[in-house]
Amino acid sequence: MKSNYTVTNKRRRPGVGRNLALMASIGLKMMLNNKLRLVATLLGVVFASVLGNQSIGTMLSLIRKSSMLVRNAGADIWIVPPATELLVPGRHIALSAVQRARLHPGVKDAQPLLLASGSIKLPTGGSDGVTLVGSVAPRYLGGPWNVVSRGSPRMRGDYLVLDVADQDRLAGFGVGAQREVNGQKITVGGLTWGAQQMESPLAFAEFDLVRDLSKVDNDRATAGLVVLNPGVNPAQTRAALQKELPDLLVMTTDEFIDVLSRTILTKTPIGAVFGSLAAFGVVIGFVMVSLSVFSGVSESLREFGTLRAIGARTSDLTWLLMLQSLLYAAVGTLIGLGAFSGLAMLIRSPGLIVVVHPTMIWATFLVMVAMCCGSALLALVRVWRIEPGMVFR
Repeated sequence: MKSNYTVTNKRRRPGVGRNLALMASIGLKMMLNNKLRLVATLLGVVFASVLGNQSIGTMLSLIRKSSMLVRNAGADIWIVPPATELLVPGRHIALSAVQRARLHPGVKDAQPLLLASGSIKLPTGGSDGVTLVGSVAPRYLGGPWNVVSRGSPRMRGDYLVLDVADQDRLAGFGVGAQREVNGQKITVGGLTWGAQQMESPLAFAEFDLVRDLSKVDNDRATAGLVVLNPGVNPAQTRAALQKELPDLLVMTTDEFIDVLSRTILTKTPIGAVFGSLAAFGVVIGFVMVSLSVFSGVSESLREFGTLRAIGARTSDLTWLLMLQSLLYAAVGTLIGLGAFSGLAMLIRSPGLIVVVHPTMIWATFLVMVAMCCGSALLALVRVWRIEPGMVFR
């Protein structure tokens, strides 16, 4: 007689979500079981996070310094000599180009900017170089900015505006102090904070004074700064001005900043040096995490064998290690970003402001996750070879 029912003896496995939660719980307990190894692993992630971000943040700071004058000049469009890659003294355009731009439809104002090399005689003896920045009153397109001395800086006449970061370098000065610049007595008329570039210090003065100090011809300037009326499209106006001035280079402010940034990255050692430091931090962190994770797996072979003996599959153990890696990456990155932010605030000064960009936060999480998961792959080779019977040996 045939039975009308069947009896099955198959054991149902828990669902995927429950299984992952179980592996995460076991993995967390294994992590907390050895506090010293946990600290060593997190230290690798923190080291990579801090050194990598510090290197990238400093590199971005130096790149911003190269374009600081362009960013803060107050212009929408720049007229510069052809093939310009850096804004430095020495190359000039005709003032007639600025006058033509001033008459263009949609242009609110256009003023010349003059950059020249200067030498300040120090009261202690010797001299130091500065970059003289000459702008036209009363708008003073090109600077100064971030003025910290009381009241408006005195610019008309024989006055110079310097940055507070250069006080030690230039043997100390304050508003009203006198210095000899290119053989002429000049009075400090104001102070700025953080108005510095990578090269020589910036010293702001009136356009005519800089022209006299540098002996530049009356019809020459370093650049033309164009301000547009509200609602005028900068790209369209730039294209129109470029047609009118085919022998010069016309760029929007954003385009000029991109040119300066690419030049610093590709034609100076800054990108290679700080990029190598960031890569070095990731490599050292990878080695530290790999050694710690592999050591933990080697010392926990019986535990992994027990898991295999009670039904855990290779994929379960893989998830366990990967979930551990994600926890290492998340906790270590949070600690590392906190330490980096504190360090950036600690060393913040007029001479150096480490850039902390929101993109760096997400990039750090992604890199640290990849680093920790990559480190776990070395230990997974050992885990995949574990047999359930080893627990009885």
